[in-house]
Amino acid sequence: MESSWQDRIQFSVLFGIATSVELFQARLLKATARQLYGAQFDVVQANAVLESVIMAAVVGTKAQLRIGPGLLRKLVRRQQEQVAGVGAFVSSLKYAYMNHFYANPLSALLVDGQKLGKEILQPEHLEAVRMLESFKSHVEQSVEDGRLDHARLLLENDDYLKGRINRQAAKRQQYLGKLLQSLALVIATEHSKRSFVELYEAALEEGISLDQSPGPFDLGDAIKRSTPEELIGLIKRVMTVVVDGNPSLHWNGMGIGQDAEAAIDKFEALRADVERLIETSKKKKTSLKSKYSSQSRVLRTTVVAQKVQLSRDTATLTEEDNAFTAAIDDFFAFFKTLVGCEPLSNLFLNEVWQYDYHLPYEDVFVPRPGATFARALSRPHDYLGCACCDKANGSMVGTLPATSILYHLYSEAGASINVADLWAAYYALVGEDSEIGMDERSALVLFYRGLAEMRAMGFVKQSKKKADHIAKLKWL
Repeated sequence: MESSWQDRIQFSVLFGIATSVELFQARLLKATARQLYGAQFDVVQANAVLESVIMAAVVGTKAQLRIGPGLLRKLVRRQQEQVAGVGAFVSSLKYAYMNHFYANPLSALLVDGQKLGKEILQPEHLEAVRMLESFKSHVEQSVEDGRLDHARLLLENDDYLKGRINRQAAKRQQYLGKLLQSLALVIATEHSKRSFVELYEAALEEGISLDQSPGPFDLGDAIKRSTPEELIGLIKRVMTVVVDGNPSLHWNGMGIGQDAEAAIDKFEALRADVERLIETSKKKKTSLKSKYSSQSRVLRTTVVAQKVQLSRDTATLTEEDNAFTAAIDDFFAFFKTLVGCEPLSNLFLNEVWQYDYHLPYEDVFVPRPGATFARALSRPHDYLGCACCDKANGSMVGTLPATSILYHLYSEAGASINVADLWAAYYALVGEDSEIGMDERSALVLFYRGLAEMRAMGFVKQSKKKADHIAKLKWL
């Protein structure tokens, strides 16, 4: 028995009910209640779910391939504009990985450097590497820096280039570690007004620099205006991230080493100094402030030539205030040494482990029904493959299907189309006096069917101003 369309098309209805489950069930028929399947779930903001998925699957993943900032921005925008589910985003990631490993022969270079031997690395790979933009930029920069031997060996010596390729795996991991460390520390400050996705996109595209003002990582003013209590809390959060890392980003902290120990000792000393200054100020019954805080700015009024002039002046700072200002400057200067990375596009051979191509993704995941229908109606031979449509070659002839003829006439008409004029133009192409020689009754049936299909596809609608006219609709 042939199944109906209801058995093949699955759909879900989501609606909210402002009542309890018991009252809702009491108002339903038992036959209806038996057909329902209910499940309780917690409502979470779509942006929060998307951000957690990006942290786990894109940013913190151990996969060697990285999604570029341009493509990631398009993926996120599609999620927000089309209100697509997380499954659509995951499918987009899988498609990007498939495109990279199936369409880019240089993806073979992502193999571990110890396994990248003669069987994998072919002369054609080296030729393709020398055509990359990052390779050309690296050679040009080497020439400008006076490293002529290095540039010549990269261009002429295959063994030397293989050695450089094998060393890129370690440098790639070093860069990713620095990127995650910088993002984790920026998040720990709680001073950034950007979302994590925006910060990650900016880090890949522009790099991370706290000296860049204005910019997504412009945290200097917010950190320097901190009160003593806020600065202590900031130091504690940063120390926690340095030791424990950020589980959401799958970054385990700075680990055990001289750099981590030096950072902890530095932050411990700064926190002890600030706490000591707070105790001293309490004993002197004064408020501790820095030269960056609003309390250190006083409003001065001056009368000049019978005009009142307002100006801001710096209030007198105590010894403790100057010491607190120095502690803030010291903290920010050391914090900048832990945070920072260059743009992804500046790295040597970044095309090997970065996928940032938009066209394959847009062709598959960004629907363009308007262009698809327009192509099918203007050149039906591409889909039908019949001889009667082949002779048209994109032009309007009477052998085309009725809907295709009406589309050609529709494209040449204005915003409002007279149905009688449309029929007259159509019948002139297929009528008894034409090459087709169709009688009026048969032509009228095909005309109305084609017009109904145009309306069903969303090209036209009934005009509200004139009963004998149809109006064009704007298509995507």
